[in-house]
Parts: sequence; structure tokens; C-alpha cells
Amino acid sequence: MDVATLTTMLCLAGFAGLSLAAAVTDVQSRRIPNSFVIVIALLFGVHFLANFGQIDWVGPLVMAGVILCVGIVLFSFNLLGAGDVKMLAAAGLWAGFSYAPHLLAVTGLVGGLLGLGYVLSDYIRRIPWVPLPPRPAIDENGEKTKVYLPYGVAICAGALVVAVQMARDIALAAGG
Repeated sequence: MDVATLTTMLCLAGFAGLSLAAAVTDVQSRRIPNSFVIVIALLFGVHFLANFGQIDWVGPLVMAGVILCVGIVLFSFNLLGAGDVKMLAAAGLWAGFSYAPHLLAVTGLVGGLLGLGYVLSDYIRRIPWVPLPPRPAIDENGEKTKVYLPYGVAICAGALVVAVQMARDIALAAGG
């Protein structure tokens, strides 16, 4: 294994690990730290420099930009959190055009399942013999409570698919 391949594999491992950390943090606090997103983008930069001249840089930048623009629109309608938008754009940087369909399909599928789970949990909480307390309908300010899905979990799933597919393709190209 040459240095470029080793560097790329280590960067992919970092990308996968930080994606998992972002998912855990999002579940715990409904926030994805900017530091995770910045390091994921920097790891892509290291991957690019290690493979200078051998990989496309325009596709990943365009994909990240498109995802960021669409994400900003979704954020403006309060459909996606700011951390989710930034995390998805950073994952889009890794995905580029080649893996973007996988990233977006898996993220959408897992996000849909996550939303379905939250809807079903409200129905399950209404069953008298289920020992789950009902979710409060009104917060301490007297306003209707909003449900914020930890969409970082769905983005993590898509990011992990991209990381695994990239690692597999690199290993196959390296002959092993």
C-alpha cells in the first residue's frame, strides 16, 4: 500500500469516526459541533493533497456547494438544522458526484425511518399499558412543543455508506 492510499484510508476512517461522533452528539444535544464539520472538510483536503492530480476536485466542491445551497433553503423553512446542513455539505464533499446518490438516498431513507419512528412513538405513548410518559404538548412558555429530529443520525448513515464504498473501491483499485 502506497502512502497516498494509506493517507486516504486514514482520512476515510476519520471521516467515518467523526460522522459517528456527530450522530451521537446530535442525539444527545440536538447539535452538531462545527469542529466536527471543519475537521471532516480538512480531512478531505488532506486526502486531496495526498492524491494530488489523481482525483477530481471540481465535482466534490460543486456537490458540497449544491448541498449547502439547498440546505440553506431547507434551513430557512425550518426543515433542517444549521448543523445538519453543514454536516451534509461536508459529507457531500467526500461524496462528490460519484457517491452523492448513495449519500442522499441513504440519508433520506434513514431520515424518513427516523421521522416515522417519532410519529409512531407518539401513538405508542398513548397506549395505557406502555410505561412511557407522554411527550409534553406545551412547553414551559405556554407554546406548542416542537419535535427536533436528530437528523445527524441519518446523515451519519449516508456518510458511512460513502466511506465504506470509497474504501472498498480504493482497495479494489490497489489490487486487494
